[in-house]
Amino acid sequence: MFCGGLSESTESKIEVMIKDIRPEVFRVLLRWLYGQPFEEATKSTLRNPEEFNKTDQECYETYYLSFLINMLKATDIYGVERLKDEVEDIIITGPFISVCNVIEILLWSKECKATQLKNHCKQYIELNKELVIEQRLEFCANAASEQERLEESEMLKLLLSDK
Repeated sequence: MFCGGLSESTESKIEVMIKDIRPEVFRVLLRWLYGQPFEEATKSTLRNPEEFNKTDQECYETYYLSFLINMLKATDIYGVERLKDEVEDIIITGPFISVCNVIEILLWSKECKATQLKNHCKQYIELNKELVIEQRLEFCANAASEQERLEESEMLKLLLSDK
């Protein structure tokens, strides 16, 4: 593409589209691949916790979890198993998994072939099954649209069918 006579080899400004990967995820992935520790690569790329209001700590955790899930997807696409293991460990040992999101994280872990995270989520659900079911029933009852209600019903079916 860059050397074969295509427009990318002749233009002074080159833009390469990388579908389904956010730019900050790709920046961190590249920095890690070139030897920078993951934590250092994220500090120089992501928003800092201090940028969020003190009362908004949950928003930072949601922001960071979203980044980590996207990082898992990228590691799966590019086959970067060592980084995938590191990201899985961060999610498992951090404050990210709760009764509110464990099923979503389980689904993402299956999608990304993150076995360690998938097993952790299954164990978490087993230990907190009643709370997770209660939360899903509440989400279903408070769904804003029919589509949301159907999605929550599917999550509940998944939960009750032993995943």
